[in-house]
Amino acid sequence: MFCNPPYGRAIGEWVQKGYEESRKPGTVVVMLIPARTDTAYFHDFIFHGKADEVRFLRGRLKFTDEDGNAKDAAPFPSAVIVWRSPDMSKGVKDMVLELIKDEALTANEIAAALSDKGQRVSRSDVGPILTKAQAAGKAMNAGKRVCRVTGRSAIVWRAQKGAGT
Repeated sequence: MFCNPPYGRAIGEWVQKGYEESRKPGTVVVMLIPARTDTAYFHDFIFHGKADEVRFLRGRLKFTDEDGNAKDAAPFPSAVIVWRSPDMSKGVKDMVLELIKDEALTANEIAAALSDKGQRVSRSDVGPILTKAQAAGKAMNAGKRVCRVTGRSAIVWRAQKGAGT
């Protein structure tokens, strides 16, 4: 589910609802909001591991009118927040680590293998999982080679030996 909530005083209620809905099985919630890191809702429903991803957008969002003409830029920075239900975030992460346990794969190859298994994931879903796994000592960059999906040179990933994946 994607939501760009109204940016008024009730935005905290929208963020809370997005977080709460993301706790339901099989749910991914993505929200575009102002990057107001000093607010209670950021601390209560986003920070401290509550959101799976926080992507701060560089610069300010620019708006267009119905004809596509540029209008004013937003007066504040923005962020994209992603929450995944516990079954979605753990399941995909575990599947990614399982795939790279026996074979070094690129992020695109991992996404393709998971898609073949019925998971709706893309390379941009797999990348943050690999980055977090690397930081936790569960995955490592194993060099580069030609990706079987894209035909381009790409980083290959493998599970860390003895990481208990």
